Amino acid sequence: VNFHFESKEKLLIATLQHMYDEYSAHWRAALQKAGDDPARQLQLLVWADFDRSICNKRKLAAWLAFWGEAKSRPTYQALSSSRDNYYQQVFIDLCAKLKESGGYTYEPQVIALALSGMLEGLWLRLMMGTEDTTRETALQAANAFLAAAFPRHYP
Repeated sequence: VNFHFESKEKLLIATLQHMYDEYSAHWRAALQKAGDDPARQLQLLVWADFDRSICNKRKLAAWLAFWGEAKSRPTYQALSSSRDNYYQQVFIDLCAKLKESGGYTYEPQVIALALSGMLEGLWLRLMMGTEDTTRETALQAANAFLAAAFPRHYP
C-alpha cells in the first residue's frame, strides 16, 4: 500500500475519489436514461440511490466513515464539496423545473435540500441496520416524498 500510494492518507483520498467517480457515473447514467422529462429525471436520480450497486452495507459504511471525517480533514472537504454542490444543483434545477410546470409554491432550494437530507438519512438508517428500513422501504419512503412534494408529477 505504501509503495503505490506513499501513505495511508493518500490511499484514503484515492478511495474517496474512486467512490465519488463511481457514484457520479451512476447518477449521471440515470439522468441520461431519463431523457428530457424533469419528473422522470428526478425520479431516476432518487431510484439510483437505492440501486444495489451503490446502496449496499459496504459502500454505505465507507460513505458514512468519510462523511464523519470530512469536518476535520480539509482534503476530504475540498474533494467532497465541489462534487456535492454540483449534484445538489442538479436537484435544485430539477425542482425549479417541476415548480414551473406544476405551479408549486415552494422554493426549489428548500425542497431539494429536504429531498437530499431525506436520502442521506435513509442511507444512514440502512447502514445502521434498523429493522424497519430495507432498500425497498427506503425507496418507498423516497417515492412517497416525491408524491407529496410534487403531486401533479407523481400522482
